[in-house]
Amino acid sequence: MNGQEFKKLFGLQVKKYRIKNKLSQEELAEVIEKSQRQISLIELGKSFPSPDTITSLVSALNCDLSELFGFSNYKKDDVMRKELKNLIETCSEDKIKILYTISQCL
Repeated sequence: MNGQEFKKLFGLQVKKYRIKNKLSQEELAEVIEKSQRQISLIELGKSFPSPDTITSLVSALNCDLSELFGFSNYKKDDVMRKELKNLIETCSEDKIKILYTISQCL
């Protein structure tokens, strides 16, 4: 996982806990004394917060630090997607049709 992926996954966690706590970006920004733009950039993975801001986020989002950084399962999903994509690319047309039919049942 590179730095950009790490920031994106962290941002997704912030967004997940913000929504779980029924906070808008504006409300979260007010609680941690940052701007809504800063929250947006964090959630989009375009900015990474300082240690002090991370501490404020943990408090405002009512979660543990380990929960905010607990995104190892995202990597597993990403790996599975890549492997599935590679598998599909090597399949015959008949097998792709079967996979498509199965996916429609899910």
